[in-house]
Formats: sequence, C-alpha cells, structure tokens
Amino acid sequence: MLTERQKYILTVVIDDFIQCAEPIGSRSVSKHSDMNCSPATIRNDMADLEALGYLEQPHPSSGRIPSQKGYRYYVDHLLRPHAVGLAELGTVRAFFSDRIAEVEQLVQQAATVLSELTQYTAFVLGPDTIRHTLASLQWLPVDDHIAVALLVTNMGHVESRRIRLPAAVDALQLESLVRMMSNELRGVPMHELGAAMLSLLRTHWHHHVHDNMELIALIDALCPQGGCADRVYWGGATHLLRHNEFQ
Repeated sequence: MLTERQKYILTVVIDDFIQCAEPIGSRSVSKHSDMNCSPATIRNDMADLEALGYLEQPHPSSGRIPSQKGYRYYVDHLLRPHAVGLAELGTVRAFFSDRIAEVEQLVQQAATVLSELTQYTAFVLGPDTIRHTLASLQWLPVDDHIAVALLVTNMGHVESRRIRLPAAVDALQLESLVRMMSNELRGVPMHELGAAMLSLLRTHWHHHVHDNMELIALIDALCPQGGCADRVYWGGATHLLRHNEFQ
C-alpha cells in the first residue's frame, strides 16, 4: 500500500519522464510546488518505490524511470480523466457519422479517433475472437481454376481465402458442397471449423469424390489456423516521431 506522498512522487516522476524522456532525480521532484519535503526524504521514498517495483534506476548514479508496474498503477489509480471538450466531441461525431458495416472498420476508426485526440499512437485490440462463430460461407469463382471463399462470422468479421480448385471436383459439386457447409456449420466456433468441415466430408462426401485428399487440402486452405486471429489496430503511428525518445 503506497502512502500519499509516495503516490504523489510516483505521479511526478511519470509526468516529468513523459515530458523529457530522461531519468528523474530527487532534486527535480523537490522543485514541484506541492512537494514539502527535502530531496533526501524524496530519495528514500523513491528507493522504496524502486524496491516495490514501481520505479527503475538505469544505472547507479542516475535518477529513476517508471517501470511497467509503475505505469499500470498510474493508469489505474493516479491518472484523473478530464472532461471531453466540445471540439473533441465534434471530432468523435465526425469520425462516426458514416455508416459502419464491419467490426474491423469500427475498431480501426476508434484507433484513429484516439490518436487524433491524444496526439499519441493508439493501439486497439479487436474483439475476443474466441466468440466468433460461422454465420455464412460464400464461394465466388474467378475462373476455372481459382475461386475466392468468404467466411463471415457472427461478429461481422470477414475472412477471404483465395483457393485453387481441386481437379477431382467439378464446379457444380463445389457449389453444392459450399452451400451444404454454410447451412450445416452455421453457429460453429471458428476455431472448430476445420474439424467440423472434415467431419462433414467424412459423413456426406466420401462416396462422391475419388480423391478426398484434394478436398482435405481445400478445407485446410479455407480454415484460418486456430480460428480468426486476434488483431491489433493502430492509428497515428507518425505521432511517435514527435516525442523526445525519438529525437
């Protein structure tokens, strides 16, 4: 449990480090108007914060810098949110005024808005992909040898796959297979889709296709490994170059 003075010192160190990107010493902390104690007392508290894992010292003669644990505590307990101004609200409304059809587009827009409002690089983790289930499977032939498969999930996620058509199966058979899979596998979790497709193949199609290995290869190409991969979206990557660490 941190004392109020330790919390204040941690806040000052993090705020100053964000501004200058250099280790912060006790004398620098003591110059803050609300700090009513000597540099020696501050040094002791900073040493305690280092022992607790909230601060780090790059080398023995330097000041301290925040650790990952320190940043986490700062965000969870010390950082006070500010009211959003009218200009910021206008920016948010402008970004989301257009109709958004896909989850990916929504998350990407959120990352862009955050980066514009903060002037930092913003990272946003997409939805929990373990909850994705198959909503539909569509097949778009490109020519006699190539097709594009579209896997649409219940969360609005769309996966596209460029597939080389198996020689052992004609176009009508494939169309029938895809339609059956779309109907039979609706609601199946994406990370279980490959096994479910193979089960359908064994149950319904092993009598109709001479070379099942080609269909198995097709199914393997259709299914993302482990389901839809977690995706990270970012906005404002060039904002990194404005900060002292990158001078």
